[in-house]
Amino acid sequence: MQVPAISFRIDNNTLQQYPKTKIESINTTSFESLAGTFTENELPWLDRKITFKPLNEPAKTWKKNGVLIVKSLIDHQLLDRYQTDWIQHNRINHTRQGGYPGPCPYMHVDSLLNLATCQPIRQTISHLIGEEMGVHLALTGWKSTERN
Repeated sequence: MQVPAISFRIDNNTLQQYPKTKIESINTTSFESLAGTFTENELPWLDRKITFKPLNEPAKTWKKNGVLIVKSLIDHQLLDRYQTDWIQHNRINHTRQGGYPGPCPYMHVDSLLNLATCQPIRQTISHLIGEEMGVHLALTGWKSTERN
């Protein structure tokens, strides 16, 4: 399966023509108005002040640290299929240093969709958040500015 390439480029002339005043004149207080507060019942169960469910170790770790690292959660065959597809799509068929273009490659790459929606991940997230979660973005093409 060939994944269509999507390319976005902005040249320096375009950037220099864009008035800086538009960026500098953004009223940051308007962003504050977007923030909201949630009632206790609207929060995920682990973020509530009082949790009636008994907390197992993963839930305690999530509540304390805001992150949970689970070793060997994902079937190695799923990882191997995604790795094979990624190399084929981003190194052999194309030379894309950052990976898949666009925010939703799982819509075109079955191995990524299978990985992102595998049962152990879904069960773990459902347990921690308290409801089913969906796949929205897979930012495989993004790079951290702190990476070398």
